[in-house]
Amino acid sequence: MNASEPNDLHTLANKEYVPIGENIARVRAELKWPQGRLAAYMRAQGSTAWKQNTVSRVENGKQSPDLQEIGHLVHALGPGVLAGTIEEMLLQQSGGWFKSKATEQAIQDLYDLSGQLEDKIRELQGRLMTGDPGER
Repeated sequence: MNASEPNDLHTLANKEYVPIGENIARVRAELKWPQGRLAAYMRAQGSTAWKQNTVSRVENGKQSPDLQEIGHLVHALGPGVLAGTIEEMLLQQSGGWFKSKATEQAIQDLYDLSGQLEDKIRELQGRLMTGDPGER
């Protein structure tokens, strides 16, 4: 830890953190994802109870996502959903995901590529179902 980072539990406990729900709402809006789309993504990842009102409750701070759901949210929306949150601090303190801006950007690039691959797979599956050979 460098001198500018909090180094004891008292300092960490008294720091002001951004509620993760605010970040989810902000990033989701930047991506122009309706709440229903995020809920559908979460269900596809195994969080079967997620519906549009679940997204609303999380964004308004009335419900907190669990650790697995946070991972799915980061995968769907990018690491920006953790920026300034206590969840980000806990991951940093435990040697977690985001050690530097370069690492964060590399992770974001991987998420973007993963999304592109998922889209291509869905497209190819659709072609197989309809018998459309598509481009050659």
